[in-house]
This record gives sequence, structure tokens and C-alpha cells, in this order.
Amino acid sequence: MLFIEMAGCFWRYHAPIGRLMYVGKIPARATKIHAVCCEAMERAVEAIRPGASAGDVYSAWQQTVERPGCTTIAATIAATR
Repeated sequence: MLFIEMAGCFWRYHAPIGRLMYVGKIPARATKIHAVCCEAMERAVEAIRPGASAGDVYSAWQQTVERPGCTTIAATIAATR
């Protein structure tokens, strides 16, 4: 597993971006977790609308990752290690 982080700065606004990559064969569990995270991101994007709070968007994400086998995003990520 390889973690790469890069950042840019413009007028004191810093914007880091990190990526986690596998070198070699990707574990099956990591593939499943990736699919759950992609679905959670889609649910969060769908929740963004006029009048929606940040909590509404977060709840849409969290409800997806809290399905059986994915109790919290932290536990989901830890399961790949």
C-alpha cells in the first residue's frame, strides 16, 4: 500500500489531496470497501440541495457506510489494513 499526498497553496488557501494506492494485487475486502465508499459519495452528492444542512449530507454518507459489515467509516478503513 502506498499513500501519496500533494498540496497546493493560493493566497494562503491550502488544498491537500491524498491518495491511497495498492502496489500489486488488491485485496477483495478493499474492492468491496471501495464500492461502498463510491456509493456513499453518490448518496452525499444526491443530498446536496438548497436548504440541506451539512448534517443532512453527512447523514446520507454515514447511513450508507453503516450498513452491516461497515459500522463506521473508520472501522471500514481499518478493516483494509
